[in-house]
Amino acid sequence: MIPIELSSLKKLNHLSLELNNLTGFIPTSFGNLSALRGISLAANNIKGTIPTNHLTGTLPANIGLTSPNLQGFGCANNNFHGEIPGLDFNNFGGEIPSTIGNLSDQLNRLSLAHNHISGIIPAAIESLANNALYLENNLLSGPIPSFMGKLRNLQALVLKGNKLRGQIPSSLGNITLLYLIDLSDNKLEGNIPASIGNCKKLNQLDFSQNNLIGPIPDSVVSIFSLSLVLNLSRKSLTGSLPVEVGRLKNINKLDVSNNKFTGSIPETIAACLSLEYLYIQGNFFHGSIPSALAALKGIRELDLSQNNLSGEIPEDMEKFPYLQYLNLSFNELKG
Repeated sequence: MIPIELSSLKKLNHLSLELNNLTGFIPTSFGNLSALRGISLAANNIKGTIPTNHLTGTLPANIGLTSPNLQGFGCANNNFHGEIPGLDFNNFGGEIPSTIGNLSDQLNRLSLAHNHISGIIPAAIESLANNALYLENNLLSGPIPSFMGKLRNLQALVLKGNKLRGQIPSSLGNITLLYLIDLSDNKLEGNIPASIGNCKKLNQLDFSQNNLIGPIPDSVVSIFSLSLVLNLSRKSLTGSLPVEVGRLKNINKLDVSNNKFTGSIPETIAACLSLEYLYIQGNFFHGSIPSALAALKGIRELDLSQNNLSGEIPEDMEKFPYLQYLNLSFNELKG
């Protein structure tokens, strides 16, 4: 155990006890060490919470790795700056405390992913000034609050793998610095807000595995910056695939599979010259396979299966030099 007597060292400004076999709790009297500026307890078997103090500096970057069994972590009323390091892949449970809004405006990243955090996203999140929020693979429920749109400095928002319900708030379109939005694998419903098209710096957008309905807004498939992924699969989206999809000149992966899209596959998709992965399967597309797809010289995986496509398979498909996976099954093709 950590000796309680250490708390009498009133002038102590740094304490390192890492890489020992210490057990038990951090003495609450450590909160009286007013001169303490740094403490390292990594790679022990200590449990419980960190007593309130006025610590400054940064949190150890490896805290999430060296304390994999940590179940309580209290660091309120301090002056930490920089990133909150990886606290993901732990066993944190309970709700996000409202005091989270008291974190310094110098903190720029909060990651609590892959834990057992439940409850709603608290209103205190609105007070954060950080630029990245990772809360994926927890047990969060309720709606995505509209006040999230006030997080104007946010560049990455990852809420996938929770139990969030309700509609995607249109206010997310106010966060124009976002380069990553991942809301996949939740229970979200309603339409995709057209305001998402205001996020002109996005390079990855994933709304897959929800209960969304309606058409894809033209503004979403017109986000020229999308370069990694646009994933709108496994929902109940309807209508046609907008011809504006051709504006995604830099997109690497496009997945609109397992929806209820109708109409023909737009020939403009051939303008997406950076495409390597194209998944359109499980819809109601009809007509022929556009011969213009032969322009996609970098395509590696192409799945057009389980549609109502007809006509002949374009001979130009033999010109795909990097193609590794091709699925055209369950259509009405001939030749």
